Amino acid sequence: MPAACLRPLLRLLAVAAVLAAAAAAAPARAQGSLLVYGDEPRSTDLQRFTRWVGALNRHATDMMAAPERCAKGDQGYCFLGNYDSYLGDVAALPRRDQITAVNSFVNQIAYVEDQQNYGISDYWASPLELFRNGGDCEDFAIAKYIAFRRLGFTDDEMRLWVVRDVRREVNHAVLTIALDGRTYVLDSLTSEVLPAEAVTRYRPIYSINASAWWLHDLELARVAASDNVAADRSASIAR
Repeated sequence: MPAACLRPLLRLLAVAAVLAAAAAAAPARAQGSLLVYGDEPRSTDLQRFTRWVGALNRHATDMMAAPERCAKGDQGYCFLGNYDSYLGDVAALPRRDQITAVNSFVNQIAYVEDQQNYGISDYWASPLELFRNGGDCEDFAIAKYIAFRRLGFTDDEMRLWVVRDVRREVNHAVLTIALDGRTYVLDSLTSEVLPAEAVTRYRPIYSINASAWWLHDLELARVAASDNVAADRSASIAR
């Protein structure tokens, strides 16, 4: 996964530095359970996460427009409405089965880099945009997050995580859901839903939902942000 998933960090490091002071006093995590909810530094200030908030807001607007746009023949909006109906059917399943159903459905969508889709290195897509164009790691996680909100899961139960995949040496994004005392990882790389303690390849950088965000690794955030700047400069030179 490209460093694009870390773009918002360029605007977050000042805030992250404040949270990092609190991180020093937080208890260390056990290896092998890095994607579970703990005592990380937390902030409810989401104003710098413009791509995340923008994707959520666009979806709300898209859902309001869907009936009229579908009636006019816009198949993207028709699909969005049909997907919402599908989630209504999924709601009848046990919650653990809901998690598997949504993860498998979204993971069938084509993986497409932001540069190919939008001509820019980082864009956080709404579900409508994902359904129309395909998308990358955070787009899959966003679509799942929104689906589970529709199914009645709360912010306290869900987070989108921006992580470092230490196995592939790339940046990545996944969604987690807490259910019945366990945390499950929903990953665009697999339709298998795994308990967080079984997922050891990801080193968390930050996590977020519609209510708050949490800092996990300030130094890795700084490195990733620097990598983004270097990549942008290289791309600019190449053009």
